[in-house]
Amino acid sequence: MGSSGSSGIVSALALAAALAGPAAAVDLTVAGIEINQAVQFGGTPLIGENVTMVRVTVGVANAPGDVPNVDALLRVFVDGEEVDGSPFRSVNGPITAPRAPRRDVLNHTVNFTVLPPVSEDVDFRVEVNPDRLVTETNYDNNGGAALDNVFLCRKTIDYAFVSTDYRPGGGQPPADLIEPGIGDGFLRAIYTVGEWNYHASPLPPLVWTQDINATATQFLNTLRDIRTVQIPNAGYPAPEFVYGWLPGNPYSGNGRAIGIPGDVAFGNSQTIRHQRTMAHETGHLWGLSHHSRTINTVGLDTEHHLHDTERLPQLFPPNKLDVMVAGQLTNAAFVESLTYTAAVNDARSQCGLAPLGRPGAEPALRISGSIHNLTRRVSLDPVMKFDPGVVDPSRPDGDIWIVGYDGQGNELFTIGYVTDSNLHPCGESDPSAPPVTYEFSPIHVLAPAAVNQTPVTRVEIVDRATGMVLASRQASPHPPIVAFVGAGNLALVNGRVRIEWTGADPDGDSLSYNLLYSPNQGSDWFPLVVNTGQTSFEFDPGDVVGSRGRQALLKLVATDGFNVQSAVSGPFELIAASPPATYLITPNDGSVHLIGAPIAFHAAAWDKEDLMLDGDSIAWTSDRDGPIGAGRIPLSAALSAGTHVITVRATDDDGDFSEDQITINVVPRPISISCENVKKLKGKCKDSGIATAVVKLKTDEFDGSEVTIRLDDRNFEVTIEGKAAKLTTCCFQGRIEIELIRPGGCVPTRNIDCP
Repeated sequence: MGSSGSSGIVSALALAAALAGPAAAVDLTVAGIEINQAVQFGGTPLIGENVTMVRVTVGVANAPGDVPNVDALLRVFVDGEEVDGSPFRSVNGPITAPRAPRRDVLNHTVNFTVLPPVSEDVDFRVEVNPDRLVTETNYDNNGGAALDNVFLCRKTIDYAFVSTDYRPGGGQPPADLIEPGIGDGFLRAIYTVGEWNYHASPLPPLVWTQDINATATQFLNTLRDIRTVQIPNAGYPAPEFVYGWLPGNPYSGNGRAIGIPGDVAFGNSQTIRHQRTMAHETGHLWGLSHHSRTINTVGLDTEHHLHDTERLPQLFPPNKLDVMVAGQLTNAAFVESLTYTAAVNDARSQCGLAPLGRPGAEPALRISGSIHNLTRRVSLDPVMKFDPGVVDPSRPDGDIWIVGYDGQGNELFTIGYVTDSNLHPCGESDPSAPPVTYEFSPIHVLAPAAVNQTPVTRVEIVDRATGMVLASRQASPHPPIVAFVGAGNLALVNGRVRIEWTGADPDGDSLSYNLLYSPNQGSDWFPLVVNTGQTSFEFDPGDVVGSRGRQALLKLVATDGFNVQSAVSGPFELIAASPPATYLITPNDGSVHLIGAPIAFHAAAWDKEDLMLDGDSIAWTSDRDGPIGAGRIPLSAALSAGTHVITVRATDDDGDFSEDQITINVVPRPISISCENVKKLKGKCKDSGIATAVVKLKTDEFDGSEVTIRLDDRNFEVTIEGKAAKLTTCCFQGRIEIELIRPGGCVPTRNIDCP
């Protein structure tokens, strides 16, 4: 870490003497300490276990201009104990400290990367100019502190994304646009929770065969089926949110949430706006509506998530629009205070709340459809029975009632439901257009299939204000008849699988099918295709979990609109490799880091059997230095100078693993060189046209720093080794000029002659 021992001070004093030049009266102080995780208004909440930037504003007094070579050290104490790795070196120092610093310029402050834990007592203590690189009149006032900071506990949010196989055009969206670290890049940059467990749904891709512009409400209802029923019935906890990705730009509104607040949303994957759209629709799920506010402060992308795919800077000026302003591209927005705190304050992100587990054993009817917001006309989808399911609670503020009856007309249940929580579209296709009302809103309720063992045979949708029955669905006299074609003879499936079945209804009703797969004799069921009218389907075994021997089953569930019938195949074996999905989120590929500065290595790893991986299951290595650390987000300041190929490997309990890689560069700290430190510039040229230029310095204190040499009309950045920077390049003819341009004006330009 920083040089705080006696040897470091001696070396620093020698450098200070070299840098001092004429007698100076400079006095440096700590003018301010800002602790930031996205935006900071002075009292903005901070969340533990998140990458945090500490920005130190340096006060400059008695200086004729801005002061170069200003650095600092940061010590961090938690509950009175100094943390491992402290003191920390800055990620951008030394800087040229301005006399009039601006928050919207990243390098106007000395910046630090830290990872504070959950605590009510985190102290930051700063020392400016610790190595005396700047000669001051008073070193006793170089300290500053921000004490008793609170870092709150927030839980990990489980956010499953669904890749949509959109058959009207496009197929699935490109995997590299929706993967962790990219699809959720804006989300990670602006909403601070315990962690985002953003991962692919464990289910196969969602096949959608209809125009999304005509079926948006049905699509949202299907996503809610996935969140509340299908994922739990496959043996997984229900995620807090589900997001459906469409390929390209097929939806005219660009994205839509099921409600404000809500639990599912979808969006296009058009590169210029898809990251912001995903965060925008998630804002609706938090309970946020549209507005026209700017962020009104300096926004900070602490891990630089938005470098990909838009190459956006880390700082966002106060005139950027909030993410909840409709119709914006990714590069136009960031986050303001009320939007930021929505995630912090939402009940779903509070610590101590366990995720929704597997449903109980209660059979449930899915009653879904859409309501026309002007005429109040309701269109109902086929009723589907799920066993098990979780019955939705009744909303006392509901504007409609879902009422269930038995065969004798006795009322069995009434569930209140709110339909006006999703009225205003984003208008992404035309940002200048005024807000309008969605024509349709979705209805999606899980209701009891039976009450006191009496089956429900009729449901009605009733307008609460008028008592008018808006729609109804009655069970017909006979259930469907369904059967697999040859599925009972399956033995070994390795490769793409085609499943066929037959279906008929004695009452002449049209049928809708769900095809399910179980790897473990029916304990868990994965939907392969839902709400289809086709009688065949092909799937890739790699989209599901393989079975352990002949324990795989298929189940076909058919509904005639109310009555449900199913058929189960004979057992078979399904071979499917399922290593964890591993993604290196930050740092960014090609990023440059100063030697000794902490680097946050952030990964996302999720396994279909073991779920979210962390700890020793995630290993980080450098091809240059070897092991770096373990876990989803270790902090390391130990990398040597040079180019590093960084590899993160996630390994599941079965020993299966996958990896992701990037390349980063660790470079020396750019200490400024004044003319007083330059001894001479010389050069020569050989017969072959190879030119050599050498800058000689008075001391070796700048070893590893760089100078800029102009040779003819080309500039070269040259690293200092010891007391000299040497450049050798070709090929030249005739007289050429050699000039030292950084630092400039120190020595005369040289002319050399090449044969």
